[in-house]
Amino acid sequence: MMVVMYHCAWFNNTLTASLFSICCPLFFIINGGLSLQKDYDFATILRRTVHLLIIALFWGCLSTIIYMCHQSEPLTIKIIVSHICSLDAPYCNHLWFVCSLIVLTLFQPFLREFVKTHQTKEVFLLWVIVGLISLQGINNFLRPISIMSNWNGYSLFYYIGGYLLTSNRLGLKCLPTWSILSFIALGSLLLVLHNWLLTTNDWWFNHFLHNDMFFDSYSTIPCAILSFAVFEFFSRIPLKDSRIASYIAKYTFAIYLIHWTLLIPANNLMGTSIVKPFVLILVSLLIGLAIDFIPYLNRIIQNK
Repeated sequence: MMVVMYHCAWFNNTLTASLFSICCPLFFIINGGLSLQKDYDFATILRRTVHLLIIALFWGCLSTIIYMCHQSEPLTIKIIVSHICSLDAPYCNHLWFVCSLIVLTLFQPFLREFVKTHQTKEVFLLWVIVGLISLQGINNFLRPISIMSNWNGYSLFYYIGGYLLTSNRLGLKCLPTWSILSFIALGSLLLVLHNWLLTTNDWWFNHFLHNDMFFDSYSTIPCAILSFAVFEFFSRIPLKDSRIASYIAKYTFAIYLIHWTLLIPANNLMGTSIVKPFVLILVSLLIGLAIDFIPYLNRIIQNK
């Protein structure tokens, strides 16, 4: 739901856009925290990879066709395939995270073996190295040896970091909760300040982006500080099973995949209205509920 808010540029200012940008880092942190705790056989890895590919193809085709029709562009298989393969925005750029998840799924057995057989300091060192070559503001000084920017390699940084926090191999559980809240406040302040400087100060922009990199708030150090602190804080809150929460969670994947195809008509009808993200979430949920009754399609929207 934070992704929908982020895509709608809710309130259309640096503050909200910055704070909502922790949505995707949290997704990869949670995935790493859960996936790297378990051993999966080859059949499971292969099945998940194929399923994610089907998801990317299905929703990529749907989003591209809808957008091209809206733009009155000629529909040809060649053009549709080219947009899907390149993840062109605004056709199907939202599927980048599915592609990153495919790579992480294929890496999972190797990373799992590494974290099981190596000491915490070695896992921590790997995590730091991945951060150095993937986070913006740092990897610029390592170019052209940085190898991870093309496939959103910072997702691997969050993936491993999620495991370190969930497994408590860093021993952060002994820290008082007020210190974690301090990191949340610090991360929020740094992230908003950093993003504001990028949009208002040429020196800051040139220093961190070199004028040839697309700015992505997900891959900044302030966003990483805030994302890990938020995850650590909420992991300390005991949660009870809730039928309502479970019901909503069941369709959040559908909300993410469907809302992108509705952004164009929503932008035309509601512009920058603050109610737009809530309408998108509701309509996407209703469409997800309807699709859930269709055999085979329900497996696609729920990512089982």
